[in-house]
Amino acid sequence: MSRYGICFLDSAPSVSEAISKLNGISKSQLIKRGISKKFLNTSVERTQYVEFPLDVLNFGKINPVYHGHPVSIIKETETVLALNKPSQIYCHPLRYEESDNILSYLRAQGRQDILQVNHSNYDRGLLYRLDYETSGLLLMAKDNATWKFVRDNFHSLTKEKSYLAEVRGKLFEQMSLTHRLKPSGERGSFIKEASDGKVANIQVFPIEALESSTIVEVQLKEGLRHQIRAQLSLAGFPIIGDPLYGDSEKDDILRLHCWKYEIDTIGKFQGEYPSWYTP
Repeated sequence: MSRYGICFLDSAPSVSEAISKLNGISKSQLIKRGISKKFLNTSVERTQYVEFPLDVLNFGKINPVYHGHPVSIIKETETVLALNKPSQIYCHPLRYEESDNILSYLRAQGRQDILQVNHSNYDRGLLYRLDYETSGLLLMAKDNATWKFVRDNFHSLTKEKSYLAEVRGKLFEQMSLTHRLKPSGERGSFIKEASDGKVANIQVFPIEALESSTIVEVQLKEGLRHQIRAQLSLAGFPIIGDPLYGDSEKDDILRLHCWKYEIDTIGKFQGEYPSWYTP
């Protein structure tokens, strides 16, 4: 991890207080980043030079480096920016040194206006998240009022969450699937079916039968972690490119794509078709 020095112009009772005045990072957050309590409690003299990891000095900021797959803007309204997220790209970082995510793309494009929303948190104005492996439609609020209202009332406001997937096997009729799901708790954590899990519901509609697979549309209800991936696998139709949930054949891309969202007060949005499917 890169380290940089800073010279404090004023004295302070402790290192943690001095750096907190600089960028708002708390003592507990400093400890999480590997800085010892003993060092943090040390007093700071005027003009003292102290070294910190770059993640600490740039706490809360978004790295401007993006060398990932191309990101496209689908639509922009007064309150929302709709993007197409590539597969194998994170939505947001967890610390400054993480680059090649959607927020880094926006900073590289000079969209500081978008990054000012929910400024104290690394997920900024994202209205929901997509898994690293999942591609597709991603919505971001352009102002704090829209972000807070939608996030606080997300389940009641959201009328449609639609995904496209390519699954192993032939599916000819629609399915309504209900399972109880919970984290496995194992290394490489995945979601499993369990009697004490949360109720999960999806509806699956076949769109096109291919040689040994089927393109389906999935209507998502709850939006639990890995919900679509787990439920399709439990039904005997694992998503292509998803070895975590039962696809034994190697594929470079998880064939799961966020396609449509409809949210009261901000409207209906449809994303682009994924690279692996042309209707």
